[in-house]
Amino acid sequence: MLRYIFSFILILFFFCQHSVVAQQEGVSIYATDEHVIIGDILSVKIKVNGFSDIISFQSSINWDPAVLKYVGVSDFGIRDLGENNFGITNALQGHVRFLWEPANSTSLSVEDGAILFSAQFETLTQITQETSIGFIDITSTPAYPTEFANSNYEILNVTTIEGSIMLVHDLGELVNIESTPNNSCDEKTPNGSLKADVNGDFANYSFHWYNGNSITSTPDYIGYRYNNIPAGDYTLQIFDGNNDLFVESMPASVLDVPLPPTDFISVISTFPQTSCATEPARQTGSIEINVNDNQPVGMYNISWWKDKVENGLELLEFRDSFRAENLFAGDYEVAVENLATGCIRYLTAVVEEEKVNLQATVSSIENNFCADGANGSAMISIANSNELNPRYYWFYENDEIDTANTRQKGKIFENLQHGTYNAWVIDLNSDCFTSATIVVKQNEIYPDAIITQMNDTLYANDDHANWFRNGMLIQTTSPFHIPDESGNYSIDITNEYGCSSGSENLYFGITGLKELNDEITLFPNPFNDILSISNETGLMEFVKIYDMEGTLINEYYNIKDKFIKIYLSGSPKGIYLINIRKDGKMITRKVIKNLSK
Repeated sequence: MLRYIFSFILILFFFCQHSVVAQQEGVSIYATDEHVIIGDILSVKIKVNGFSDIISFQSSINWDPAVLKYVGVSDFGIRDLGENNFGITNALQGHVRFLWEPANSTSLSVEDGAILFSAQFETLTQITQETSIGFIDITSTPAYPTEFANSNYEILNVTTIEGSIMLVHDLGELVNIESTPNNSCDEKTPNGSLKADVNGDFANYSFHWYNGNSITSTPDYIGYRYNNIPAGDYTLQIFDGNNDLFVESMPASVLDVPLPPTDFISVISTFPQTSCATEPARQTGSIEINVNDNQPVGMYNISWWKDKVENGLELLEFRDSFRAENLFAGDYEVAVENLATGCIRYLTAVVEEEKVNLQATVSSIENNFCADGANGSAMISIANSNELNPRYYWFYENDEIDTANTRQKGKIFENLQHGTYNAWVIDLNSDCFTSATIVVKQNEIYPDAIITQMNDTLYANDDHANWFRNGMLIQTTSPFHIPDESGNYSIDITNEYGCSSGSENLYFGITGLKELNDEITLFPNPFNDILSISNETGLMEFVKIYDMEGTLINEYYNIKDKFIKIYLSGSPKGIYLINIRKDGKMITRKVIKNLSK
């Protein structure tokens, strides 16, 4: 049918004496550039531009039959175009012809870039190579033409554009990556770059770049050219125009161009910012650096920054200084520019926050003196003191707090009377301090005063006893007293703490003591375990047994028997005092206990 149309046009040419080629803008038909993995099906789109008021067209698609094998057509983009419009007689030779005219003889217009149809092919080669899909069929004589006619049956100018087809084993073979080395002397402003395309095409793909050797959740840069990057390894991921993954991962790298020797910067020391529990944080942090192990070569510009150089605050007071101080906790960066080479090196450092909490533990020992003596003490200690540098200062309760006028230094304040004392602790590393109030209590220790009688002598349990008769002082600082009068005798003793105690009264009668001694007999003396006491007449009001330290061992009251036995088998050997009261008079006998047999 299409050949009849062209014959009719030729007749019009002779009658109208006009050229059969219209002067309007022409039509272009083209095949899309595609790539295919060897072994997969290739699909090539046939598209048109300038397809306006078209009543008919004819053309052919042509390929290398040694590389591709025709499979079929699909995706018909205009009405009345289908598989019946294609002649596949010469498909094995790499040619398929097609023609179209509307069923109702009504012309058709479509947008530029519209798809006429898609053609599918198998790949026949195992070799990575480039081939093409075109529209020139030279198997006939003359060559089978590509022609488009408008509704006036005018033949239009036609441009044909073949499509480039890349056959690869892996899509990564289509990717080209260009690397430009980094030759910047400034670590903050590298000038390396990476550039990528897919077989020369970068407009129809999305290039995702990742720093390092792996894919992460978020790319570091999206675009075909990754500029201003330092030397190192990178990873590229590519998506096609439909946002489908094209290449999952490809390695790339940027090299460093050899530059003048760089300066070595290191941190000598950092000191933390201290925060005391009792007051706000203070600027006590510091950072000190050196260059080339304290052997800097040439002149340097040094600048200090809070946070990073690119978004921080410059600390102008430390410019060209190797030390920055009076710093709060946080991140800092220092930039060192070698004026001879122009190279700039950067170093980051952190000032930590050190929270100082002086946890004090206090204790005291009571003052035992009854008079003006003082043997009490107060103590304070700090937890983790080995990590601190504490100093201790002591003050009386009403003292003004002034470390220059402290009463005592150190953890312990000794020889104290009872009362209230203040302790202050200052950490010299941080100047943090704490204080505590400590009470030293009074604990008066009174001695026991005991008086005993042995024959005509009275004995005290202290070598410095004061003796009293009927309440009147008769002798001082003596361990014994020989009465010369009858009466109530007592003693008063004072211990090393200045505490005094008095004894009970002991009646000593001069008259009748001899008769009493004659009436009472103790035997045997020395004895082993059993001491016998014989009383000729009358009632013994009590019998009390003491050791030489004045400790009461045993006692008996209202003894009517003339003969009694006292058992001391459980008592150690030594001297014992036996006090016996009878008829209102008391005698004291000394007896000796031997070892038990």
